[in-house]
Amino acid sequence: SPSEIESLMADQIGEIKENHDSSKAREGLVKQYKLTKTFNQQKNTPLTESDYKDILKEASFSNGQGHLILRNKMYSDINEACAIAGGNIMEPQLFHSKIKSPKSAQLEHILPVAPKKWGTTWFDVASSSPTDEHGRYYTRIGNMTLLDVNTNSIIKNNVWSKKKPFYVVNDQPLMTREIGNNTAWSQIEIDARGAKLADFIAAKWWKF
Repeated sequence: SPSEIESLMADQIGEIKENHDSSKAREGLVKQYKLTKTFNQQKNTPLTESDYKDILKEASFSNGQGHLILRNKMYSDINEACAIAGGNIMEPQLFHSKIKSPKSAQLEHILPVAPKKWGTTWFDVASSSPTDEHGRYYTRIGNMTLLDVNTNSIIKNNVWSKKKPFYVVNDQPLMTREIGNNTAWSQIEIDARGAKLADFIAAKWWKF
């Protein structure tokens, strides 16, 4: 079950809608964190941006929360590419032919919900069920990306070696292609990507 701080974050992220001013939701999120005793934090002790990032890296995200964050990351990557190219903001389809709009993309968990073929770190053969370690990592933001519908339906619960080639093709989002540059997908890679996405989330939603 989600921790108190994860529930607070979920409530506030749920308030942030595309094309709306998110400053009110951000302010509410920060204020709630500051006034809530969580982990070793005492009431009325401000939560620092560094604390916020650390929480984000290990927090459990729902599909909706993950999709919201990642489609914002996709828009950000597109806009940055346009700026580098000296152009204005361009439509996503000009960069990713398989995804006509970030909203239409499907959320992909690299480490899948059913990790039977992923080894004993993630699947306990004796109990025929995912391990506790899988439970800790499966819903982290570092284990999520966006794919087009057809690709997502093809790769499903495949092992890393079979998923990787689908990530690196040029018509997938930049963040998905970057995942494909890894030689493996373990706690190390999930933690590293989670840290990068925590930086993105904090830059977008922490300050107001």
